[in-house]
Amino acid sequence: MRSARAIVGVSAGGYGATLIAIHHPGKYEVIDPGFAEDNVKLSEELTDAGVPHVFRIYEGAHNEAFWSQHQDEWLAAAVERLDRPA
Repeated sequence: MRSARAIVGVSAGGYGATLIAIHHPGKYEVIDPGFAEDNVKLSEELTDAGVPHVFRIYEGAHNEAFWSQHQDEWLAAAVERLDRPA
């Protein structure tokens, strides 16, 4: 069930998650990629196409300490947008 499924990744994993989601558009409700410049463009294209989405850029380094600091917030935001499985 798409409305209860998310795909996430950090850094190269975010790129991979985005590619998987693009090739399987009916499968994922939440997509969480991780490259800033490309994601700005993607967000603009999604907005222009009328696709609802959430996009944020955070200040910080590209490292595990940064990801660990924000992972609970990111996962909670993704889960909040999903339907609960029946």
